[in-house]
Amino acid sequence: MFGVINILIIPTIIVLPIIIAFIYKYFYNKHINSGTGKKWISPLAVGLISFLVLTIVAITSVSVAFVAYKANPEYAMEIDTSQNTSVTLTEEEFNDSAFTAFNGRGVSGYNLENKRQKDFDYQLYSKVNGGPVSMPDYVVIITYTGSEEYNSAFAENGIREKTGGSSEGVSVEKSEKYYAIIDGTNIAFKDRDGKEIEVKHKLSYSLKLCSETNAEPMINGEAVPVATFEIELN
Repeated sequence: MFGVINILIIPTIIVLPIIIAFIYKYFYNKHINSGTGKKWISPLAVGLISFLVLTIVAITSVSVAFVAYKANPEYAMEIDTSQNTSVTLTEEEFNDSAFTAFNGRGVSGYNLENKRQKDFDYQLYSKVNGGPVSMPDYVVIITYTGSEEYNSAFAENGIREKTGGSSEGVSVEKSEKYYAIIDGTNIAFKDRDGKEIEVKHKLSYSLKLCSETNAEPMINGEAVPVATFEIELN
């Protein structure tokens, strides 16, 4: 928001004083040529005064807008994911779950896309309008196609909106395939008074395949994953 304001305000502060100074100069020259009346201040002084006044007005306006923005209930809110059903299943867990219909074939009420990302093949199920209420919004079947060895995985579900976001991660056992069950229906946004509010947001998901060998490189004290799968939804 404030980036757009800067783009509009800064040129105005620069250009408008020049315009004011030129207009004033026209009347200033007529006054000088007439040889009558008091001495007027120069057009340059008028331009500088206009610039200072506009700068003060702009700073004041942006400050007031920023305070109002921070006071907006959407700015001071919490994200309640306690009822969310997003989870990552190994192949064994998937076979014992209620989601076995998502086996790589078409499912009624969903669009199915076959895609590839770096060292991963994946299939993305996206619920269409009118899809089954009791089922998740997205299901992603992720297959690692790289050659590096890994011993486990770390899955992370994220929620992002205009003022920030949150994420939840969990360690997952090694599997030939991973099944990400992602649901955004049960995510509640609440203002500072605990009242639910409508907030536009995006869901994201990442899966990091991890090795537990001593040779694994470290960055900022954390092991570098063998491979990382990332996707942004809705």
